Amino acid sequence: MIYDIKGIGFNKADQLARNIGIAYNDNERLKAALLYTLEEECIKQGHTYLPINVVIDLTVDVLNYQDEEVIEPEKLDEMLQYLNEEKRLIIDNEQVAIPSLYYSEIKSVQKLIQNKDAYK
Repeated sequence: MIYDIKGIGFNKADQLARNIGIAYNDNERLKAALLYTLEEECIKQGHTYLPINVVIDLTVDVLNYQDEEVIEPEKLDEMLQYLNEEKRLIIDNEQVAIPSLYYSEIKSVQKLIQNKDAYK
C-alpha cells in the first residue's frame, strides 16, 4: 500500500498505513522507507547513487521520527538486500542506486566512450 499512494510524501502515507494497523517493523514499510529515502536524497543531492551506510542512516531517521519504536540499521541492511534481489534497487560496490538512474548513467558513459574520437 505504501508504494501505491502517489502525490503524498512517505511520512503521510506511513501515518495512514500505521493507522490501519501496519506494524512499525513491517518489511514492506521498511522497504518503502528505503526507496523513499534513496529517491529523495538522489534528487536533493543530484546523485545517481549513495553509499549504503548513508541510505541506512538517513532511513533510520525517517523511520524513527516519532521515537515510539526503534528500527535497527541491521534490519534495514537486510531489507536493502531484498530490494536488490527484487531488482527495485541496485547495490554495486557498497553503493545503492535507483535502477533507472544506474542504467542511464551506464548508457551515458558508454556513449561518451563510443563517441570520444568524434570530438578530437
